[in-house]
Amino acid sequence: MNSTGSVALSLALVLLTLCATGHALECYKCDYTADKCQTKEICGSNQDACMTLSRTAVSVTRYGCRALDRCTPKAVKEDLQISNFEISCCQRNLCNSRSPISLPMTALVLSLATALLLIFSL
Repeated sequence: MNSTGSVALSLALVLLTLCATGHALECYKCDYTADKCQTKEICGSNQDACMTLSRTAVSVTRYGCRALDRCTPKAVKEDLQISNFEISCCQRNLCNSRSPISLPMTALVLSLATALLLIFSL
């Protein structure tokens, strides 16, 4: 493949990567479980974060979507009427898992693009 073809392929893959990142946030969703959460949900338009809420007194965790500005202890106390908890929020797909973080779609596409460029440049 000539250099013009490599450049065109690179540009196409970059555009594909940019288009692939424009979808809604996906988070794990489980209500107070001691087990690993595997249920997934697509967050609503006003929910821009994945939440992990651990109830320290009873050793259970709740997972789901939440508005980032409501990811504070004060907001959770107001909304859920609970105490003795820890909350964390993140803004990547499926980032609220206890398992090792999976590669985001963008990193996967960029890795594939690099491999293809190496193959076609030989």
